[in-house]
Amino acid sequence: MPRSKDKEDALMNKALRTTKTPCNSAANSLDVNAVLDLGDVCVDSDVLTPQKVADHLSSAIHSEMGECPVRSMPDSVMLEILGYLSVKDLCRAACVCRGWNHLVRQKPLWRVVDLSPYKISLVNIRKLVFAYFSDSLRSLSLGGFLSSVKNTECISDSLLQELGNRCPKLQELCIRGADLSKASSTNLPPKLQTLKLISCNYPTFWLTAAFKQSKLDSLKHLDMTCSNGFGNRDLESITPAPMTSVLVLKLRNCYRITPRGTSRITDNFPNLQELDLSKLPQTNETLQKIGRNLTQLRILRLHQCTNSENVLFDLHHLSPLKQLEELDVSTMPDNSPFSESPTYDGNVLAGLANSLPKLKVLLVSKNKHFTEGHVQRVNNGCVMHQEGGDARAMWRIGFYPHDRLIRVAQQQTH
Repeated sequence: MPRSKDKEDALMNKALRTTKTPCNSAANSLDVNAVLDLGDVCVDSDVLTPQKVADHLSSAIHSEMGECPVRSMPDSVMLEILGYLSVKDLCRAACVCRGWNHLVRQKPLWRVVDLSPYKISLVNIRKLVFAYFSDSLRSLSLGGFLSSVKNTECISDSLLQELGNRCPKLQELCIRGADLSKASSTNLPPKLQTLKLISCNYPTFWLTAAFKQSKLDSLKHLDMTCSNGFGNRDLESITPAPMTSVLVLKLRNCYRITPRGTSRITDNFPNLQELDLSKLPQTNETLQKIGRNLTQLRILRLHQCTNSENVLFDLHHLSPLKQLEELDVSTMPDNSPFSESPTYDGNVLAGLANSLPKLKVLLVSKNKHFTEGHVQRVNNGCVMHQEGGDARAMWRIGFYPHDRLIRVAQQQTH
């Protein structure tokens, strides 16, 4: 007996609701700890799936406008919109329909990839690499598992080799909180210009092999912030000859670096434009070498540096840095339980600021050794507004031409 019209319609609607949209394994297996923000999209309180999101959007748009305007959008407009999504949301968008899956795979969306906010296992990172990465990738950030109980990591030799093969134009690689002993530096992509190994478990001499095999000849930016094993011997091993290509060197809180390491830097990185030695011990001799050898410096950070000789820093040693635009000599505030004896004289610092013609920003702590009286002695200096935890304990002094300084002062009074 033939089915009635109502029964056929009901069966058809049920089939449409249960039809699965095509989605790739990378999107399904992406293990992230962020929460998907759907904005105004409201769905049932049960398990959220890409199919339900697509059904809800489609029904809402059809009911209000009669047809779906998304389908009539040019691909260029859709790519512009998708470009604002995170990696997690891009992978979810790829599960909506075949059209979106095709758009998500377009190369412009995968030029800069930041995976550091997520805890993604090595297996799932490899799925992402095979699904989306290509020669368009320029910047990649990965987050490791040093602070996690998981017995896994975000890098391996095979992953680095695959990145080198599939992404030959990769210029920036940032790895945070990873155990670098799981891979060899000889497998790093060969065209890197920026390498950031931040808060990593760094085996001694890990980078030495890469420099010996000329893997990092194009390197311009090296950031080893808080990498626990990087020290004097590493600096000596990677600089058998001066490294003229490196312009930015950040060694903040690398506690194995002593004044001997700083001397090595001043002798072998002659073209540095930015140097961060925050929280490292220094001497007047190292300051003198910085002023004499690194004359192209534009940014110098000496935040919470202490003098290993237990004497005041003679900041006049930095007066030859005529290209310097930003100087950070802030220390612990007086009310800090870790505050120490002064490391420099306030009058000397004010004199140094007046001798640097291109100085734009001076960061200095508010304490009894550098008071408002010292600030007033700085020519063309104006305390700038800043936000954050250090705003009450630190002055951020900006330098302007005299006519602009008057206008800034008037704006602050109003």
